[in-house]
Amino acid sequence: MARVYPEAITRNDLSAMQTAVEANRFYTYRDNGKDWACYDLQLTDYEFTLTAMLPHEQVDETTRKMVDLVIRHLPRLHGQTVRSMATTGQNDGSFDHGLSFVEIEFPSFYVGYNVWSYNSAWGRDYRIDCLGELDNTLRLRPTWLTETVLGLARTIRESRDYSAMPILADALQDAGCEDMEILNHCRREGEHDATCWVLEAIRGTE
Repeated sequence: MARVYPEAITRNDLSAMQTAVEANRFYTYRDNGKDWACYDLQLTDYEFTLTAMLPHEQVDETTRKMVDLVIRHLPRLHGQTVRSMATTGQNDGSFDHGLSFVEIEFPSFYVGYNVWSYNSAWGRDYRIDCLGELDNTLRLRPTWLTETVLGLARTIRESRDYSAMPILADALQDAGCEDMEILNHCRREGEHDATCWVLEAIRGTE
């Protein structure tokens, strides 16, 4: 039977990781002309690495918020990855699998996952591009999420009055958003409902 390390990411894990980030327990390095912040974070049974590409060659508030957002989503991310990888690969009896790294290179977000057999020398590393709701959440730069943007999005969701979506686009643009797919979507008429991916992405950051 396959063993997963760890089987679940606990609240204690999240608390310890957030404490490490808040205490700036990271190191920086340069690779292929890019500057990275690297956190070695402890899970229940083992350690894994979380890295974030630095936008201004230094760890700033945006970097910390991105890292914090990823940490808060880790239980769901880990659960999805475990389910998708549990039956993958050459199973010659039993194999183990576990998270090895998480990498943020805005706007992309990757998870590294190791699967290895303990009955043979077989093993494989997976680099998975995480798509969907989590990607859309990470696509939003923290600096765009002003009180005006968050308040408008909340009001639209609760009232289900989507006529204010163009106003949300203006607020995002005023906050520095230059993502035309987001702005054009908000300004498009008649395409919004309770499942609107922009509103859901903003809610995912709260």
